[in-house]
Parts: sequence; C-alpha cells; structure tokens
Amino acid sequence: MINKRNKKLIEKIGFDFEWDKQKVWLIRGTIKEKDLNSLKWHLYAPFWPHKKYNYSPIDVISKRHIYGRRYSYVMDVDLSYPITIMKNKFNKLVIIDGIHRLLKSYILNYKKVKVKQISRRDIPNIQKF
Repeated sequence: MINKRNKKLIEKIGFDFEWDKQKVWLIRGTIKEKDLNSLKWHLYAPFWPHKKYNYSPIDVISKRHIYGRRYSYVMDVDLSYPITIMKNKFNKLVIIDGIHRLLKSYILNYKKVKVKQISRRDIPNIQKF
C-alpha cells in the first residue's frame, strides 16, 4: 500500500515511479537464487503503514503481540513464487514485490531466496497511472 509516508520512503530508496503489482507478476524474467543477506536491508525499512506511523517487516517478528495478524499472513505466503527485484535509479537492487516472502524466508532461516530480476526497461509496462 502506498501512502504519503511510503511514497517518500520509496522515492528515498531510489524509485521515481509507482508500480502495479499485478502488472509486475506478468513480466518475465530470469529466476535465480540470491543470498538473502544481500536483500536483508529491506526488512528494516518501514514500508508498511499502521495508523499514524509505518513499521518495518522486522517489527512483525519483534512485536508479534501488535502485528500478530501480519505475522500469520507472512507465515502463509507461498515461497514457490520468486521475489521480484529491479535496479533502482541509483543502480541498487530493490524488491518491488515479495517483502512478505523475504520475511518468511528470514524467519525460516533460509540462506538463499528465489528472485526474478526485471529491467528498468520494463517500467512502462508496470507503471501505475
């Protein structure tokens, strides 16, 4: 969900556009394994909105008494789908779909995750208007 707080964070991370998750799912890309540690920083970014503040995926683990419903959702996600990554405008790989899958993989202590990397050339095909 993108709200004003998320939008600022997304821009700071290096994305200059909003994307449609369902359009992202349609883009083909090479699926490969990637070290979870290379994407771990996403777990500490406050992507998710909650009332008057945003919280990070790692908060779901440390504050399960508050985010129990989200924790249950995370544990139910299907890890057979890859995490979709793209280079941002600063040439850094960022997740555009799959934060829940990354978090579940982290909770299960996986060392590698399945990713699908798409190109910035795909932006016109996934951009939200």
